[in-house]
Amino acid sequence: MNVSTESPSSSRRAIVESVEYVYGDTIERADVQAFKDAGGFNNDWELT
Repeated sequence: MNVSTESPSSSRRAIVESVEYVYGDTIERADVQAFKDAGGFNNDWELT
């Protein structure tokens, strides 16, 4: 069984940092949260 122990805050930060690293662009955590709140973006890899 694979259980995630990271908090939503750390996963949001990881998305922000990944976007900056890969694309050279920055986004805000609030932008990430807006996608999460909209639904259909549960997979962090796909969201990034």
